Parts: sequence; structure tokens; C-alpha cells
Amino acid sequence: MEVTFYGNGVVWDGLKNRNLCKFVKGEFKTSDPRVIELLKDYPSNTEGVEESTDIPVDLDKCTIKELKMYAKQYNIKLRDARTKDEILDILTR
Repeated sequence: MEVTFYGNGVVWDGLKNRNLCKFVKGEFKTSDPRVIELLKDYPSNTEGVEESTDIPVDLDKCTIKELKMYAKQYNIKLRDARTKDEILDILTR
């Protein structure tokens, strides 16, 4: 059974440390039972939604690039942070 979800942006899968889904033109279709279960409570509408979920993210396992994407998604200024430790320090304050 294929299910369609509506939203904007990308939903992060904290357990697997990768994108869970990406909305294209406001839609994401899947028949994957795990993805459906994780997204079933995701706020959806055709006017747009926040680009975040309550799916936990293990920041320690993220790459520097992923940490920067996470910071951008949540409007967190990284200032002069360049190393993973510096970025994690800012993100976990």
C-alpha cells in the first residue's frame, strides 16, 4: 500500500543518520512500513509544514556536513566553528 505525505523540505532519520524522506513539490510517496510508521504523526497539509520532526538525531554520529545542515535547518549560527567538536559544542548548548 502506497501512502502520500504532504510537507516541505527534508525529514531527518536520527536512527540511521540520513534523510528519511524528501518532499518533492510538497509530496512524498512511500510503501515502506518503517517510513510510514515514523511519518504517520508528521504534521502535514498543503500549505507547508516545519522542516523538523521529533525523530531524535544522534549528533555525535553526524558528519561535519550533516551538522552544518542541521544547524541551518534550526537557524543555529555556528560563528567561527570549523571542527566537529566546535560545532557540537554550539549545537548542544
